[in-house]
Amino acid sequence: MFAPKQLMVLCLLVISVAVCQEIVLPQESPEYWFRLGEEELSRRQETVRNKREKAKNVILFIGDGMGLASVTAARIHRGQMEKRHNNQDPLSWEKFPIAGLVKTYCLNEHVTDSSASATAFLSGSKVNAHTLGIDGTIAKNHCNVSREGHELESIASMAIKLGLSVGVVTTTSVTHATPAALYAHTASRWVQSDYDAQKLNLTDCIDTAAQLIDHFPGNQFKVILGGGRQKMTPNTTKDEEVDGAFGERLDKRNLVDEWRSKAGKRSYVWNRQQLLDVDFDNTDYLMGLFEQEHFSFELKNDTSNPKLSEMTAAAIRILQKNEKGYLLLVEGGVIDLALHQNYAKFAITEVLAMEKAVETARKMTNRDDTLVIVTADHSHTLTMPGYMSRNISIFGSKIQEWGKLDDLPNPALVFANGPSALRHTNGTETIQRLNLSTVDTEDLYFRQPAFIPLIEETHGGEDVGIWADGPEARLFTGTMENTFIAHAIACALCLNERMCKYCKYDDLADVIKGHDANANADHCSRQELLLLLTTAFTIGSFVILLIMFVMKITQLRQ
Repeated sequence: MFAPKQLMVLCLLVISVAVCQEIVLPQESPEYWFRLGEEELSRRQETVRNKREKAKNVILFIGDGMGLASVTAARIHRGQMEKRHNNQDPLSWEKFPIAGLVKTYCLNEHVTDSSASATAFLSGSKVNAHTLGIDGTIAKNHCNVSREGHELESIASMAIKLGLSVGVVTTTSVTHATPAALYAHTASRWVQSDYDAQKLNLTDCIDTAAQLIDHFPGNQFKVILGGGRQKMTPNTTKDEEVDGAFGERLDKRNLVDEWRSKAGKRSYVWNRQQLLDVDFDNTDYLMGLFEQEHFSFELKNDTSNPKLSEMTAAAIRILQKNEKGYLLLVEGGVIDLALHQNYAKFAITEVLAMEKAVETARKMTNRDDTLVIVTADHSHTLTMPGYMSRNISIFGSKIQEWGKLDDLPNPALVFANGPSALRHTNGTETIQRLNLSTVDTEDLYFRQPAFIPLIEETHGGEDVGIWADGPEARLFTGTMENTFIAHAIACALCLNERMCKYCKYDDLADVIKGHDANANADHCSRQELLLLLTTAFTIGSFVILLIMFVMKITQLRQ
C-alpha cells in the first residue's frame, strides 16, 4: 500500500491532469476565438515583405444575405441593363485588390442568423443563434441569466475608448440584428422595444432601442441612420411622417427626444430632403430615422427615403471631422428581406444600391488611410441552375435541351425553398412545375421558383465573399472565420494591444523578431500562463511520484 504522502502526491497528479483537460477551451469561450484570430494574424504576417501603415479609418459594408449568387446575378443584371459589351464586368468591390471567403456558421447552427453572425464579425466570438453581444455560454431567450462577465466588447466600444468616432448606417431598423450587434448585449435579438419584451414574454431582456440611447457604446455614436422610429417612440406619440401611425413603446419614453437633448451639436432628420439639407458645419451628432421599421425596396421609388449612398456620404462627412479617425458600419439590410420572400429582382437591385454606396465611400476617402471592406453576414438559398445563354435576362428562363425530363422552361435563378414553391397537380396528383412561359418573370413582384414550400425562405450556410481595399487589406485573403474580421479590424486600427502587435511592424524582420521576443512572454495571456504552470506542476508530480515509487521498490528488495 502507498503511504499517506504518496497518496497525496497521487491525488495532486489526478487534479493536475483534470486541470489540464479544462485548459482545452470550449468553443463557447470567447478566448477560443481570440486565440484562433491570433494564430491567423500571425500566419498571415509571415508572408508580408513590404512596408505598411496602420489604418486611420475603417468602413465595413455588410450586404445582409448577399451570397455569391446574389453578387453574380447583380453583376449580370447591371451589365444587361446598361447593355455593356461584357455583361460580366465586375462590381466596384470586385475590383478591390484583395478577396477571400468567410465561413458564416454560428456556435450552435451550421446556418446562422444575422445576430450571431454580426456579433462574430463585430466582437470576434462565435455565439448562439438569435443572441447579440453575449458569449456562447448564454442561450437564446435566457434573459434571466446575469450578463455580468458574459458581455462581449465590440470593435465600436474599443474604437470609442481610443478616441475614434463611430457611426452606423442601415436600410433596416437601427435596432435590428446587424446594427444592434455594434452596441447591444441581449439573449434575444427580437426584443427591440419594451413592447417586444412584453409580447414575447421576455421582460428580463433590455430592449436594443434603450441600449442604443442609454448604454455605452451606442450612446456615444456620432452617426445613427436607418429605420425604426416605432421602436424609439411611445405608443401615444403620432408619427410625423406616416398618417395614423404611432410609436410602440409602453414605457412612454421618447428616445429620439432624449437623444436630441444630450450635449453636443445634434441634428435629427426623418426624410431625404432633411438629410440633404443638414448643416454639417454645425452638426457633430446626426440621427436619421426614415421609416417606422425597415426601408421599402429601392425599386418602389419611395422618394421620401434617402439612398444608401446618400446616407453613407452624410455619415462620412460627420465622422471625418475626427482627426483620430473613425469606424463606420454600412448595411444593405433589405437585400435579406427580399430574398426571404423569393423576390430576386428586388434583392439584386438592392445589391446594386450598395455598390453605389461603396463607390461613394471610396471616392470620399483616401486609400492610403481608409480601409474599405465589403462582405455579407450569410447567404441565402438562391442559385443559378442550367446553362443559360448570356443574352437571356438573369430573371428569364429557357427550355433546357440537355437532360430534360419535361418541356417546361428552367429559370435562370431559383431558390431551394420559400413561399414561391407552389405545387400544381393534375388529375393523377402528379406534381408539376410552374410553367414559366405563362408568367411575366420580369415583373417586380414575380417570385423566382423554389423547391421546398415554406412561408419564408431561409438563409444558406455556404461561405460568402469578402473584398478589401486600403491599409492592411492584405489580411482578408484566403478562407477565414467570420470572427477573424473583428480581429483583423482591431489589428488594422490598433484597437487593442493583443491584436495590434500583428500590424505595427514595418517589415518581415521586425515581425519575426517581435514574435520571437514576445510570443511566450509579454503577450502571454492568463490562460496560457495557467497552462504553463499546470504543465510544470504535472511534470513535477510525475517526477516525485516516480522517485517515491523507486524508493519503495528499493526498500522492498532490501
